[in-house]
Amino acid sequence: MIYSDECGVYLLPFVRATWAPKGKTPCLREQCGYDHLSIIGGISPHGNLIYWCRKCSFDGNATADFLAFLSYCYRKYRLLVIWDGAKIHQSEAVKSFLADKPGNIHLERLPPYSPELNPIELVWAYLKDKLANRVFLNLDELYDAVSIELETIKNNRKLIQSFFKKTDVGFFP
Repeated sequence: MIYSDECGVYLLPFVRATWAPKGKTPCLREQCGYDHLSIIGGISPHGNLIYWCRKCSFDGNATADFLAFLSYCYRKYRLLVIWDGAKIHQSEAVKSFLADKPGNIHLERLPPYSPELNPIELVWAYLKDKLANRVFLNLDELYDAVSIELETIKNNRKLIQSFFKKTDVGFFP
């Protein structure tokens, strides 16, 4: 079982509350850019994280490629992928991929407007919290920082498993 979703991470800094000595207001100097990285990922209740990060948006073909990669990673198992109803999840490329792999992957859609039911949303929130109040001057710097943080998350199975324990997620092992 894999819970999957996409996420965008922008050059525009994530500003969070912070502290500073009295009279020394913290100041972030940035190049207000809307360039972004797109991430698609999946997590399992066993604490596995699989992700791809790109400097362009995901489309149906890239989503089908990610499903193929998941299928390869879990080639010894039949796979249940739970995700939202995004248009790219319903693309012809995804339908074609599923037709070529009958029975290997089963897709289940979450109810509309219910990100709280998908534990990978907590991964994205955790990632963005780690990137908060940092300025990246270009996509390469942002890519490096995102990769480091995602690898740190990936290597912490207990952290990933904890995302399934949130009450709203409603996951029962």
